[in-house]
Amino acid sequence: MPCSFSVSSKPIQIPFPGFLIPPASTIASEGIGDTPAPFTLLGSETDRVIQATLARLGQRVLTNDPLALGMNAPNNAMVSSLIKREGHVLQQALTEALQSSRYQVWTERTFAVSSSADLIARTSSEETCRKSDLPYGLDACRTIEIDLVVYDTQTRSLSSYEVKRGGSRLDGGKTRSTLQDLRCARMQLRSYGHFHGLHVDHVESYIVSYYGQRSLPLSWSLSGAQLDQHFEQPVTRYVNAALDHYREQARSLFLSQTEAASRSLS
Repeated sequence: MPCSFSVSSKPIQIPFPGFLIPPASTIASEGIGDTPAPFTLLGSETDRVIQATLARLGQRVLTNDPLALGMNAPNNAMVSSLIKREGHVLQQALTEALQSSRYQVWTERTFAVSSSADLIARTSSEETCRKSDLPYGLDACRTIEIDLVVYDTQTRSLSSYEVKRGGSRLDGGKTRSTLQDLRCARMQLRSYGHFHGLHVDHVESYIVSYYGQRSLPLSWSLSGAQLDQHFEQPVTRYVNAALDHYREQARSLFLSQTEAASRSLS
């Protein structure tokens, strides 16, 4: 089956049975109008990430794989790579869309999880985890990467977000480990904020499943359609624009790479 990355009003079929990618432009926001936000795609850091990502993919040599069992392995490999890397584009676009006088946004690559947080998250109820505030920087047993840490200067709330495409559900093991990490982060976020000199009145941790396939309970997860209302400012229009731009660029790369691979295998 041929692959298409064109933006349309219909889902985009790719050569994985039963797997559909909705066009980014179909992710509708809830509760926010068309108020413009300070975001320009051309020349932005998101645009740079898109160009760098596709440039690296363009240098890859597509080869056949025994597991393909006669299917078009080079096509599958390219589509798989493009899907995986869309998550990086999504994270960067959301970061830039949130940049404003209200929000401070950053990535925490080495959030230190304490042994106490790990134990409570693993053995206690959700209510206990939500009521627990644990010190940050003590008794660390491991580190996790938090895709987005967002501080709201108006409400003095600090939230962590794991950003996923959400095109399909996580498997059981990944669901459990993700919930474990979210619980640990939430219990230590207030102290983490104080550690960085912030006044924090409220904390939350979420996984963003942008395309809506959520694996975690609603109390721990957000879909793309909820983000405008959640942040009380328009962000999805700009994220969608970035994803659609990525798809247009990816389509050109896909066609050139698969044509080259087909010629080499013929």
